[in-house]
Amino acid sequence: VLAMPFQEALAPQQRALANAPPLPTEARLFRGALSQSGWTFRGGRNRVFLLLSGSGRVSLGGTDLGLSGPSLVWAPAGVRGAVTFDAGAEGAALAIPELALGPAMPAGTIFAEVRDAVARPILGARLALADARKMLQTVETIEAELRENAAGMQEVVRHHLALLLIAIWRRA
Repeated sequence: VLAMPFQEALAPQQRALANAPPLPTEARLFRGALSQSGWTFRGGRNRVFLLLSGSGRVSLGGTDLGLSGPSLVWAPAGVRGAVTFDAGAEGAALAIPELALGPAMPAGTIFAEVRDAVARPILGARLALADARKMLQTVETIEAELRENAAGMQEVVRHHLALLLIAIWRRA
């Protein structure tokens, strides 16, 4: 029996996925849009949705829940769902691939607690307005860094993701 390299043993679709570049980190801010904003996700990346003000809905794992700001939705990679924010809502959406999440995990004694907190969904956790604004500022910094793509961008994004993960853990 001849041994076949791993990539050749995969079906063509699996081979294409295995060779595909990793999904990027994406950040989007929304401020009082005149129409609904929505995302349908298939579990390829971790998702953070911050609703600073306004309302919306989250459907995740068979649960359908209304949202009102300020609140937080966390969907770990592998979870499929949808989030819709009504017209006039303000907040942010962030998609984080697993390859970016691992290095951003805080080190030290809180590592296991943060890892456990972000391993399961968080649906519409209420936030104090001051906390929601801090988290939104963190996503704004990530969005600006990704857009500008300046030297050191990866490090800045990684450190701000760590701050965001700690903030999510504190609310979990």
